[in-house]
Amino acid sequence: MKRTDMIRLSPAAIFCAILAAFAVFEIPVAMRILSTGKPKSIEKRLLEIREACARKIPLRMDFVTLNGGVTRLLGQHCCNDSVKMKPGGYLIHPSGSRADMTQNVKSAASFSRWCAKRGIRYLYIMLPKNLDVRQTMLPPGAEDRAYANADEFLEKAAARRVAVRDWRAAFAATPEMVLDNFYRTDHHWNNDASFKATAMLLDEICAQCDVPPDKATAARALLAEDSWTREIMPACFLGSQGWRTGALFSGLDDMIVRRPRFKTGNMSIHIPSENVRRTGTFEETAMWRAGELKEPGRGIKEKGAYSLLYTGGLYPQIQHANQDAPIDRRVLLIGDSYLRPVEAFLSVAVKKVDVVDLRRCDRRFRLSRHVKETKPDIVIQILAPSSLTSDTIGIRKIGRAAMFDYGLSNGK
Repeated sequence: MKRTDMIRLSPAAIFCAILAAFAVFEIPVAMRILSTGKPKSIEKRLLEIREACARKIPLRMDFVTLNGGVTRLLGQHCCNDSVKMKPGGYLIHPSGSRADMTQNVKSAASFSRWCAKRGIRYLYIMLPKNLDVRQTMLPPGAEDRAYANADEFLEKAAARRVAVRDWRAAFAATPEMVLDNFYRTDHHWNNDASFKATAMLLDEICAQCDVPPDKATAARALLAEDSWTREIMPACFLGSQGWRTGALFSGLDDMIVRRPRFKTGNMSIHIPSENVRRTGTFEETAMWRAGELKEPGRGIKEKGAYSLLYTGGLYPQIQHANQDAPIDRRVLLIGDSYLRPVEAFLSVAVKKVDVVDLRRCDRRFRLSRHVKETKPDIVIQILAPSSLTSDTIGIRKIGRAAMFDYGLSNGK
């Protein structure tokens, strides 16, 4: 066989190898799914097969990257359900789920009253997503209903006298603000936006908890812009949307890293689910896993880098303590992954910061019991609009919004 014939046959050989990989990896997985478990609809079975097979495909990310590169060359703005917006080419996974917020509001109102009976303040804060409020960044034909859910929740919650704040306009009023405050390849806000949000959160805590003026001033000084260093790690982060499309379609993000200029050393972090207890400086506690990220210029390209940088990952509960913090209050934050950098920054100013992600908690966990045990001065629930409809606790679907499952039983 001539060398030219071998070259001509290479694509066929590659195609056969791909088919063989599908046969080896996908067919057995599909058969196991179809032969086990409770009866389900054909659509659900096919979705499970698709997801399971995708996890088993050898060199999966290489296929994703190649597909994204081809999609980009063809000039398409949608790849693997992620949509490229204008301006800036930021990626979004549009939320098509429009849900009735009545039950969420009812639960939040009941929990707010429950807290009030125990002398605990409750505040709900609505965060933005990586989309301008008027949704002008979406290309023609794309639709996102998450903000409509948020609007309904805030309106109904305020009508039931739940204390609410809407921070969406502060970070996403215009496309330009979205470009400044969010990652291009990820659904989270960047560490400039989260740092600004921490200062806003501190103001709420000072006002709600009657913090003495001198202590509030000292805390605000710790969260001032010039009290922290700001480092840019260029083109190193591939976010959650980038992993859906590959870097050839999405590009890479810069990672913003902030560290305190002032001395820290009397801090601690406790992560019960991981049996982690650490004490020391801000970097030894809040940034305890940051050393696992690669050096600037070498590239992180890590899907979990957003949460790995501050607090070390995504956990059901995280407890921060700082004996040197000027604000002697215990704050309980209920929130999603948007809180990871916020809670770390806040821990320099508040002595006790307790964080709970109800979606990740064990099904035996009851927030009401946790509140009784820890006795916080204030409970602040901070959610992005997508968390209004998330119904997963751990890996278990519960058929209702997990973030509003407070564990109340007849108001007790």
